[in-house]
Amino acid sequence: MDRRTLLSAFGTSLLVASIAAKAQRGGKVARIGYLSTGTPTANAALHNAFIDGLRDRGWIERQNIAIEYRWENVGNSTLDALASELASLPLDAIFAANTPMALAMKRTGTTVPIVFAAVSEPVAIGLVDSLARPGRNFTGLSTINRELMPKRLEVLKEAIPVGTHYPSVVATTSGSDCRMSTADRISRSAYTRGLTRRSTGRAGTRLQLGERRRGPPLA
Repeated sequence: MDRRTLLSAFGTSLLVASIAAKAQRGGKVARIGYLSTGTPTANAALHNAFIDGLRDRGWIERQNIAIEYRWENVGNSTLDALASELASLPLDAIFAANTPMALAMKRTGTTVPIVFAAVSEPVAIGLVDSLARPGRNFTGLSTINRELMPKRLEVLKEAIPVGTHYPSVVATTSGSDCRMSTADRISRSAYTRGLTRRSTGRAGTRLQLGERRRGPPLA
């Protein structure tokens, strides 16, 4: 199970918390939205983990819960149009698979509870007030890249012998919505730890930094 699939499974728990009380109190079928990149086939593992997570908590699709699916790469609608469609429906909660999906829901201005599965900087991009107290209608799971990146580089520095050249660090980003790209943060952190030629002024352990925009997962 890859990281995104695992996060999707855990994200289901937060989604259930958002819909359970409302649906049970009204004795009705819960209705949720599901906004994801790709297609049902391309993201089958992610979707299956989501459905399995619901089932484990007693929510069975087409029995006591109905799901409105919107896939970014199905049809000709833009991501913002798909998000607006979900925002216009009478839903109890909406699942947003990742950062672009969550930001698209934010742009709609909806007050429906939104649960995201894999957002690295929810505070920086304005989805929540803080990790401890989200304070808005968004909640979910964060990969906390900002907090972990310095520690990761410390471990990398200890693991790689001095004089080794060009180990690669690739940052996957979501575009201009992030205030500072992941690659920029890695570069600055690497510089302060003497992991680049620019920071040491001599040959030594150096990182080859690269930035990868949205695309399929790396092998």
